[in-house]
Amino acid sequence: LRHASRRLRGNIEVVMAALNQNNTAYAYVEAEERETVYGLDFECRVVYQPLDRFGPQGQWRVLSKGYMKAFTIDGPTMYAVSMDGNIFKQLLVQMNEESEWSGPLNNVVHKISWIAITGGFIFGIGVDKRIHKQVLSQMAPQSDWDGPVSSEMELLAITIHGDMIYAVGEDAKIYRQKHATMCNISKWEGPLSNTLEVKSICFYGNKIYAVSTEDQIFWMVTVELKPSAEWRSLSQGDVTTIGICNTDLKKACEEMLQVSWRRKNMHLERRAAA
Repeated sequence: LRHASRRLRGNIEVVMAALNQNNTAYAYVEAEERETVYGLDFECRVVYQPLDRFGPQGQWRVLSKGYMKAFTIDGPTMYAVSMDGNIFKQLLVQMNEESEWSGPLNNVVHKISWIAITGGFIFGIGVDKRIHKQVLSQMAPQSDWDGPVSSEMELLAITIHGDMIYAVGEDAKIYRQKHATMCNISKWEGPLSNTLEVKSICFYGNKIYAVSTEDQIFWMVTVELKPSAEWRSLSQGDVTTIGICNTDLKKACEEMLQVSWRRKNMHLERRAAA
């Protein structure tokens, strides 16, 4: 693909077809900014639109099958919580209205309502409305969650930004604390905003985005977040939660190759560049 056009080198199907050839030694993947806003519509399907068109005139496009109530994005992968409280995943670049979710990935005995991922750990809100966690790479139908690792304050949603875990409480207010030191006796800081009742939040760039209890989207610059700060309306509705990321084709290719190699019982080894 070295001499192929930028359009072809940015096409996941073309790249993977080339990589699957027996004589492939190198792959040149086109780097391209694909900043995308993802959400869940009222039919529990993943919807999306480009970030540069995200505003009053933006239109949501359906991207997946339904039955999801929450999601988080880790690299090229979307992890989602189904309506029955189990965790599934899909590569974003392969997701479409016909593609299947992989899972359930968790122990189905322990139901989860919301998830967030950082530093190799997955955090989940359990039926007790407190946070539990486990190592993401070791999560399996037989694995158990550690916890609860948060206090008795009941939570509805969580997200992670930097070294802080942010939570939406049952009062529809935003709270936070450092995820590395969070435990069942640590205190939440907040409420951080008193001017909007929210049901979920996410961060991207220098902004924080919130979906209100009326399913409308608002934003503010993160450093301005304080109890008295006013939110700016995006006039975008019809979603219950959102997440924003830059879809990375290179990481997606790496993930797809590793899955393919594992199926062939190949040994994977990472080495530092010389």
